[in-house]
Amino acid sequence: MGSARLPGKVLREVCGKPLLGHHLSRLRRARMVDRLVLATSDLPADDPIAEYCREIGVTCYRGDAKDLVSRYKLAVDQENPAYVIRVTGDCPIIDPHLVDELSRAMLASGDEVAMYSLTQPRFPRGLDAEIMTRAAFDAIAEEATSRYDREHVTAFLAKNRHRFPIKTFPSGGNYADYRWVVDYPEDLAFITALLETLIPTKPNFNWTECLDLLRREPGLAELNRHIIARYNADVAADQAADRDGR
Repeated sequence: MGSARLPGKVLREVCGKPLLGHHLSRLRRARMVDRLVLATSDLPADDPIAEYCREIGVTCYRGDAKDLVSRYKLAVDQENPAYVIRVTGDCPIIDPHLVDELSRAMLASGDEVAMYSLTQPRFPRGLDAEIMTRAAFDAIAEEATSRYDREHVTAFLAKNRHRFPIKTFPSGGNYADYRWVVDYPEDLAFITALLETLIPTKPNFNWTECLDLLRREPGLAELNRHIIARYNADVAADQAADRDGR
């Protein structure tokens, strides 16, 4: 709830439901996911998120606001999964079918891969998902020390690929110009337009149907396309601060 760019974003209501509700209801359709849990902070500002989870029957773990890895660890220690799937709560149109395909690819890889990911530019930002082995997550929890690594969870694996083999799930294209995540007010305007267009006729739409809509109505994507450069600059600044030890 305390997002600096768009406070309260996950509970902004669109089409009669909070964005977080759209996100969780879509993930509930993923057949390869055995257990869906949410990890949020223990700050009073995030009480509405915990209350919403209670209302819809989703387990919620709460912990340090600045240490996401520690919050994940609370959930992982309690749930004891063999694999951990990471998604972020600001992606309300995440595709459960892609999450399933990612999970199947991970299982098929055996012990050869520490993490499989759906990432940009192969997919639009907002479909991002990562699945890692329990051993890989335990290494993050025990060894990651920088602020950046503790905030971004899987960054530690990416920095240590010599120890943790990572594979990226293919999409058949490059979708770097598409931004389907909610970070800024312009993103909210875009997601609102997308959901209001698709939900009345295709409530269970998939990511390719989103693409089809944006190709028919390219003006929709222009609502937040200019944010891509600003977001990339913010990420670069955050990474530079991490390298500088701030």
